[in-house]
Amino acid sequence: MIQAIVSGLALGSIYALVAMGFYVTYKASTTMNFGQGDAVVLGGMSLAGIVSAWQLPYGLAAVLTIVILAIYGALIYLVGIRPLSELASMRWIITTLGLGLITANIMAVVWGATVRPVPTPLDREPVNIFGAGIFPAQLVVIAASAILTIALSLGVNRTRLGYSFKTVAYSHDVARLQGINVTVIIFGAFALSGALAGLAGILVGPISNIGAYLGLPLAIKGFAAAIVGGLENPIGVYIGGLLIGLLEAVALRFTSNFGDVVVFAVMILVLVIRPQGLLAPRKLRVV
Repeated sequence: MIQAIVSGLALGSIYALVAMGFYVTYKASTTMNFGQGDAVVLGGMSLAGIVSAWQLPYGLAAVLTIVILAIYGALIYLVGIRPLSELASMRWIITTLGLGLITANIMAVVWGATVRPVPTPLDREPVNIFGAGIFPAQLVVIAASAILTIALSLGVNRTRLGYSFKTVAYSHDVARLQGINVTVIIFGAFALSGALAGLAGILVGPISNIGAYLGLPLAIKGFAAAIVGGLENPIGVYIGGLLIGLLEAVALRFTSNFGDVVVFAVMILVLVIRPQGLLAPRKLRVV
């Protein structure tokens, strides 16, 4: 049971990292990159490619990967979001899905369609903890996701940049009246979303092999985590990710075909009972 819990927390931490990418762009622009899962895969593939082709030290390769994915996230905004003047039309859903599909196919051409391992300095052998075999990479992703959630929460609530972020989220017009450059904030949100995807790709690779066409399932699970926790704050997104991961891990102990059923059943149930998410404040109804 300990192994199932740790596996669930590791899965949930990965889903939370994906969901964080949805959170930062949604709060700034009420839009999201539905190719976020493909960005995660691109992060893992880029790290493997950089280490293999350039023989760089792992730490430098990881930093370079995150920078590349931050640029990728910014390009998604410039190509798939900003040209759409009417964001309420929801056309950005199609454009980001299309860009994610293009990214997946480019990765398949460059690196092949088969799954491949992602390099890691961690030991790939499990460690015995209370009789359960726990991989060091699982512990690292759990810790990294928790630390990142705390850092993002503090950054949003305790810094001037976080204030600008929340002001843009509240109203673009109010933000402009206060001298905040709305375009720069949204641009930065998409760059941060890409950086988070790069970090997730680096962390997920050592836990399970990664492949060009595995991005969509990651995006769907991350989106489910965001919906379940609520897109109002990083803590809610994080808790939603952990809940989804734990439920999936427990369900997989009974049958390998039941994990997705439980995840989406929970998401639908939350949408019916509490559409704003479990940890989001209930909005007042104005009569």
